[in-house]
Amino acid sequence: MIDKSGLAAAFAFIREYGIDEFPRFLCVCCILSGILYQSERSWIFDNMEWLNVFGLIFIIVILIPNIIFAIRRRDGFVNKWKNKYAEAAEQIGRVGCFVFMIINIPGTWFGWRSDEAFAVYLIADTVLVMLYCLTWIVYFKKSSVFGALALSVIPSILFLFSGIMSRSVLLIIASVIFAPNHIVISYKNAKK
Repeated sequence: MIDKSGLAAAFAFIREYGIDEFPRFLCVCCILSGILYQSERSWIFDNMEWLNVFGLIFIIVILIPNIIFAIRRRDGFVNKWKNKYAEAAEQIGRVGCFVFMIINIPGTWFGWRSDEAFAVYLIADTVLVMLYCLTWIVYFKKSSVFGALALSVIPSILFLFSGIMSRSVLLIIASVIFAPNHIVISYKNAKK
């Protein structure tokens, strides 16, 4: 079961201090996840066979600005570029990326080659997630084609990089399906 108190804390922080202070909040979360890593290391690695706790944290953090965007746009997002095949492939890839960032399926996930590879995974994914959130902050203030592309390219890189570093075959496949479709749909919608 997902601990909803972390999401509630993020939303309370944003409501109290505004979206501009969110990067500081994100840095605190990263520091706390490092403390969690040190204090709960044995539990995390005992359960890392099937559950990627850090992948779960990354997914939750990248969902926060998307949820805020959905709340601000109560009328919903209108897809101006109608291509049902690209939309279906994007959604299948998105769900696959979310699931396989969190769940490790035995026989399709081979883990990190070394502790150094795991450290690179954590650092690079943290940087990508922070960059994604910072891009959302800019995008909230002013929509642009560049912003839309950045918001589609960054998670695509995050998912593909995570799949390669964790040697997760299903995550790599899902990200290869998701990335081109998400980028094209974002570009077509931003351009119109």
